[in-house]
Amino acid sequence: MGEVFNNTGKTDISIRSADRHVFIGECKIWKSPQGITEALDQLLKYLTWRDTKAALVLFIRSGTPSDVIPPGAPLGQKAGAS
Repeated sequence: MGEVFNNTGKTDISIRSADRHVFIGECKIWKSPQGITEALDQLLKYLTWRDTKAALVLFIRSGTPSDVIPPGAPLGQKAGAS
């Protein structure tokens, strides 16, 4: 199922079994490490206490992940967090 409502927004990927979500996914095009933090925040807003499986799917338009994401990049961290 694509882009369906869950909790506080519309998620890109939703797999359900009976009346429950068994997987929730959010798709994003890579722009920067800061974009990852924003995308993770967005994904976490879609989850409820019953959701146990979720993923952020990144699409990189050119290059490979090791070319685009610098080694040791603080992905998913708020500014100033350590």
